[in-house]
Amino acid sequence: MKTEENIAPFFRRFMAFIIDVFYILLIFLGLNIIGKNVLEINSPLFDYFVVIACFCYLVIPTGIYGKTIGKWALRISVVNHNGAKIGIGAAFAREIGGKIFSSIPFLIGVIWMLKDDKNRTWYDIFFETLVIKDKAKK
Repeated sequence: MKTEENIAPFFRRFMAFIIDVFYILLIFLGLNIIGKNVLEINSPLFDYFVVIACFCYLVIPTGIYGKTIGKWALRISVVNHNGAKIGIGAAFAREIGGKIFSSIPFLIGVIWMLKDDKNRTWYDIFFETLVIKDKAKK
Protein backbone atom coordinates (compact mmCIF):
# COMPACT_ATOMS: atom_id res chain seq x y z
CA MET A 1 0.00 0.00 0.00
CA LYS A 2 1.47 3.35 -1.04
CA THR A 3 2.00 5.90 1.72
CA GLU A 4 0.11 8.70 -0.02
CA GLU A 5 -2.94 6.48 -0.55
CA ASN A 6 -3.11 5.83 3.19
CA ILE A 7 -3.38 9.41 4.50
CA ALA A 8 -4.90 9.78 7.96
CA PRO A 9 -8.19 11.71 7.88
CA PHE A 10 -8.65 14.99 9.73
CA PHE A 11 -10.90 13.50 12.41
CA ARG A 12 -8.33 10.87 13.42
CA ARG A 13 -5.59 13.46 13.66
CA PHE A 14 -7.82 15.76 15.70
CA MET A 15 -8.83 13.01 18.14
CA ALA A 16 -5.18 11.94 18.53
CA PHE A 17 -4.38 15.58 19.33
CA ILE A 18 -7.10 15.67 22.02
CA ILE A 19 -5.72 12.49 23.63
CA ASP A 20 -2.17 13.89 23.53
CA VAL A 21 -3.30 17.16 25.13
CA PHE A 22 -4.86 15.10 27.93
CA TYR A 23 -1.59 13.23 28.52
CA ILE A 24 0.48 16.42 28.39
CA LEU A 25 -1.82 18.00 30.98
CA LEU A 26 -1.53 14.85 33.09
CA ILE A 27 2.27 15.02 32.95
CA PHE A 28 2.31 18.76 33.63
CA LEU A 29 -0.12 18.68 36.53
CA GLY A 30 1.20 15.41 37.95
CA LEU A 31 4.80 16.59 38.05
CA ASN A 32 3.78 19.95 39.50
CA ILE A 33 1.61 18.40 42.21
CA ILE A 34 4.21 15.81 43.19
CA GLY A 35 7.22 18.11 42.83
CA LYS A 36 5.89 21.24 44.43
CA ASN A 37 3.40 19.88 46.97
CA VAL A 38 4.71 16.46 47.96
CA LEU A 39 8.46 16.89 47.50
CA GLU A 40 8.34 20.66 48.17
CA ILE A 41 10.62 21.57 45.26
CA ASN A 42 10.52 25.34 44.83
CA SER A 43 13.36 25.82 42.36
CA PRO A 44 12.62 27.65 39.09
CA LEU A 45 14.68 24.93 37.38
CA PHE A 46 11.94 22.47 38.28
CA ASP A 47 9.51 24.43 36.08
CA TYR A 48 11.89 23.99 33.14
CA PHE A 49 12.13 20.28 33.92
CA VAL A 50 8.33 19.99 33.77
CA VAL A 51 8.14 21.76 30.40
CA ILE A 52 10.95 19.60 29.00
CA ALA A 53 9.17 16.45 30.21
CA CYS A 54 6.03 17.54 28.35
CA PHE A 55 8.02 18.19 25.17
CA CYS A 56 9.72 14.79 25.54
CA TYR A 57 6.27 13.19 25.49
CA LEU A 58 5.83 14.56 21.97
CA VAL A 59 9.35 14.28 20.59
CA ILE A 60 10.78 10.93 21.72
CA PRO A 61 7.90 8.60 20.79
CA THR A 62 7.29 10.46 17.52
CA GLY A 63 10.96 10.19 16.58
CA ILE A 64 11.39 6.54 17.53
CA TYR A 65 7.98 5.01 16.82
CA GLY A 66 6.32 7.63 14.63
CA LYS A 67 3.53 8.07 17.16
CA THR A 68 2.49 9.33 20.55
CA ILE A 69 -0.13 7.66 22.76
CA GLY A 70 -2.85 9.62 20.97
CA LYS A 71 -1.64 8.52 17.54
CA TRP A 72 -1.26 4.96 18.77
CA ALA A 73 -4.85 4.95 20.05
CA LEU A 74 -6.16 6.22 16.71
CA ARG A 75 -3.81 3.95 14.72
CA ILE A 76 -1.95 6.68 12.83
CA SER A 77 1.77 7.38 12.42
CA VAL A 78 4.08 10.19 11.34
CA VAL A 79 6.39 9.13 8.51
CA ASN A 80 8.74 10.80 6.05
CA HIS A 81 8.07 10.87 2.30
CA ASN A 82 9.56 7.34 1.99
CA GLY A 83 7.24 5.92 4.65
CA ALA A 84 10.01 5.56 7.27
CA LYS A 85 10.16 6.85 10.86
CA ILE A 86 11.35 10.45 11.05
CA GLY A 87 13.95 10.21 13.85
CA ILE A 88 14.47 12.26 17.02
CA GLY A 89 16.00 15.34 15.34
CA ALA A 90 13.23 15.74 12.79
CA ALA A 91 10.61 14.97 15.45
CA PHE A 92 12.05 17.73 17.67
CA ALA A 93 11.96 20.27 14.85
CA ARG A 94 8.47 19.18 13.73
CA GLU A 95 6.86 18.88 17.15
CA ILE A 96 8.34 21.98 18.76
CA GLY A 97 9.36 24.56 16.16
CA GLY A 98 6.98 23.49 13.44
CA LYS A 99 3.89 23.37 15.61
CA ILE A 100 4.65 26.72 17.23
CA PHE A 101 5.22 28.36 13.82
CA SER A 102 2.07 26.78 12.36
CA SER A 103 -0.02 27.98 15.29
CA ILE A 104 0.86 31.63 14.71
CA PRO A 105 -1.29 33.49 13.72
CA PHE A 106 -4.68 32.02 14.54
CA LEU A 107 -3.72 28.36 13.86
CA ILE A 108 -3.65 29.05 10.10
CA GLY A 109 -0.83 26.56 9.56
CA VAL A 110 -2.78 23.84 11.36
CA ILE A 111 -6.13 24.63 9.74
CA TRP A 112 -4.32 24.38 6.39
CA MET A 113 -4.82 20.62 6.77
CA LEU A 114 -8.47 21.06 5.74
CA LYS A 115 -7.38 22.57 2.41
CA ASP A 116 -4.44 20.29 1.61
CA ASP A 117 -5.16 17.19 -0.50
CA LYS A 118 -2.87 15.09 1.76
CA ASN A 119 -4.22 16.55 5.04
CA ARG A 120 -0.85 18.17 5.73
CA THR A 121 -0.30 21.08 8.08
CA TRP A 122 2.41 23.65 7.44
CA TYR A 123 4.80 21.73 9.67
CA ASP A 124 4.11 18.54 7.71
CA ILE A 125 4.83 20.36 4.46
CA PHE A 126 7.96 22.08 5.76
CA PHE A 127 9.46 18.94 7.34
CA GLU A 128 8.22 16.66 4.52
CA THR A 129 6.19 14.37 6.77
CA LEU A 130 2.86 12.65 6.34
CA VAL A 131 0.46 11.28 8.91
CA ILE A 132 -0.83 7.94 7.70
CA LYS A 133 -3.21 5.26 8.89
CA ASP A 134 -1.40 2.24 10.31
CA LYS A 135 -1.61 -0.98 8.37
CA ALA A 136 -4.29 -3.37 9.55
CA LYS A 137 -2.88 -6.41 11.35
CA LYS A 138 -3.70 -9.72 9.73
